[in-house]
Amino acid sequence: MPLFVLGFNKEKNEVIVGEEKELYKKEIEVTDINLLLIDKLEKEMEVLVKTRYSSKSARARIRENGGNIKIVFDEPQRAITNGQSAVFYIRRYCFRWWENNMKK
Repeated sequence: MPLFVLGFNKEKNEVIVGEEKELYKKEIEVTDINLLLIDKLEKEMEVLVKTRYSSKSARARIRENGGNIKIVFDEPQRAITNGQSAVFYIRRYCFRWWENNMKK
């Protein structure tokens, strides 16, 4: 069975590995929020999310969570990693952008 890198534990100098199915995440949380077209996320919203420039948009719901933003994807997404950005779209318009530290 092939193993995939899931993460790193810098304190213990360890590489964390697992099965491919463990690469998929349905929920993530983003920090270091930069607002563009709205001042505050007042309620849960349905959006399209891109976590990589070349990735396809994925349907998700977002909501504020203690100053961070929680993203719940309709379908689990593969290999979302800490340090990526999440870009949210309503229709064709980008309305928020987060340079983030993703929590799992």
